[in-house]
Amino acid sequence: MALAEAIDEGRAPCTACRFCLPCAHGVNIPRVFETCNEARIYGDEEAARGSYAWLDEAQRADACVECGDCPDKCPQGIEIPDWLARARELLHRERSNWREDFGKSLTPR
Repeated sequence: MALAEAIDEGRAPCTACRFCLPCAHGVNIPRVFETCNEARIYGDEEAARGSYAWLDEAQRADACVECGDCPDKCPQGIEIPDWLARARELLHRERSNWREDFGKSLTPR
């Protein structure tokens, strides 16, 4: 799928190439994006939070200090700190309307 299509569907446009790693602050950027994207694709926010809970705290989105190193490394040109901020907000909420918040709204089931 083209990156533009992923963005249109509200998914982080990460291809998991791992060029952004290692993150100087330990964030597992591709895994965080994968977790959010799975929630988006499958419509299961609770499963995404459960998966995210297994990720070491030092590798989670809230470890990002927005240093700005990763966007320069990303061949896709992703504004990684912006997407991590969205992920941080969504994966740490007790309840959220993530369909609207993490990109474009999905049609309710």
